[in-house]
Parts: sequence; C-alpha cells; structure tokens
Amino acid sequence: PGTGQDIDNAYPSNADLGYKGVVFGNFNSADAADEIVVDFGTLGLWYYDNGAWTQLSGLNPDKICGGLTISPGDEEIVADFGATGLWYWDGNIWFQMSGVNATGMFFVDDDDDGTDDLWVDFGTLGLWRNDFSSTYNSWTQISNLNAYYGLEVDFWVAGYPEAVWSFPTH
Repeated sequence: PGTGQDIDNAYPSNADLGYKGVVFGNFNSADAADEIVVDFGTLGLWYYDNGAWTQLSGLNPDKICGGLTISPGDEEIVADFGATGLWYWDGNIWFQMSGVNATGMFFVDDDDDGTDDLWVDFGTLGLWRNDFSSTYNSWTQISNLNAYYGLEVDFWVAGYPEAVWSFPTH
C-alpha cells in the first residue's frame, strides 16, 4: 500500500475491456507467495495455489477483488455474483455481504488501520463503504448518488491512500 497505483484497486479497471477477472494476492498465509483467483466465466471462480486449482464457486461472478480485511496474515476475496449479491470469501467459506448487485468495487486502506476497506457502487442505491476493522459487514453510505468511476489514489499524505469517485452527472 502507498507504493504506487494498484490496478486491482480501480473501477472500471485499467484494462480496455473493463473487468479483468483475475486477482493476485496472498490468500494463503502459510506461505509468502501470492496466489491467483480467476473468473473462468461459466466454469465458475477458481483459486490457484502451489500448483493446484480449486473451485471456489460454480457461479460466474460479475466482478471480483481481493483485499487485506480481518487479519494481517492473508487477503480475502469479495465477489459480486449479480442477482445473487455480494459475497465475501475468508479462505474457507463464503458469507453474503449484501443481496444487492454491485456495479463496481475496490479495496483501499483509507483509514490507515492496517486493514482494507471495501468501497462499493450499488448503482442507484449509491456509494457505500465497508470498514473491516471489527466485522466483515459494517456498511456506511457515503453518497446516495450513482458513481461512475472509482480509483485508489495516494495524493494527500504519502502512504495514506484514499478512494476517489467520479459522479459525471453532478
């Protein structure tokens, strides 16, 4: 964090076609290496670690992102499964965070507490932030407007990233 732009923490992504469907992170605290979580479309969501593939879900996610949430030892995944809602994978099991379809999301440690906070654009329901300091489901509405683009930046104080959003109709 704070060392440069993390293209996983942008919505839409920096790729020409938008959503990338691949997230790298240290999802397994037993080793220091990063693992890969990949959206294989109709084949579902898969996790690659130490030469082996494991299916995390048979559903095709609209979006996925990874962040350091509850513990500093490893990262977790948040996946938007469309009409099924927003789900959190802690490395073992899935928890539903919201029944609403997210239109965009990314992680940023904007309060510098050592855990990432999830910023989610829920379309016409507005922009929301989930602070993982105490639980995986602590939502605060930031704006009732529908955001268009969001990005993690670090321009106020070095090492303290912020979330910046665009509301083109306002």
